[in-house]
Parts: sequence; structure tokens; C-alpha cells
Amino acid sequence: MNLLKTETTRILSSFGLTMALWLSLDVIKQIFTRYMEHIHDSELMRNRSTKMKEFGKKRILRQKQKQDTPKVASSNVGRNDPCLCGSGKKYKKCCGIMVG
Repeated sequence: MNLLKTETTRILSSFGLTMALWLSLDVIKQIFTRYMEHIHDSELMRNRSTKMKEFGKKRILRQKQKQDTPKVASSNVGRNDPCLCGSGKKYKKCCGIMVG
């Protein structure tokens, strides 16, 4: 019980609060339980934030890889369609020359 009171007093003092020694053990347990729930919630948010950052980095890498991969001419490209390489030329005047 002394350890619980000591720890609760330390926690409250970290928030700038002072605890009267007359508080009952039930009140101390409630305060301590709420504090531990707060710490648990904070850890969950940190973990979620870390996972979201990792997901964002992976997504950016996937987008860069998509942009870096050359586009291959497929059979459904018409001769007058824009070229898949992104040059802005017609397919027949750009990559279509190499195929045909």
C-alpha cells in the first residue's frame, strides 16, 4: 500500500498536483488506474503513429517504383494513340518504330 501511495504521489506531483494523505485507498487506486490507462493509450497512439509513418514510407516507395519502371507497349495500343513511354509523341512515331 505504501508503494501505491508513493507512486500515486509521484504521478500527481508530476502534474503539479499535491495529494493529501487522508485520501482513501480506493481513491488512490482510481487515480492510479486512470493514469495507467492514460499511459497505455499514449503507447497505443505512438505505436499507431509509427505504423502510419512506415506505411506512408512504403507507399511513397511503391509510387516511386511505379514511376521508375518503364512502360512496355501492349498489344492494345493503337498506332495513333499517345506513346506509353510518356514522350508525348504518337506511338507509331516513338516506340512503335522499334516494334514494327
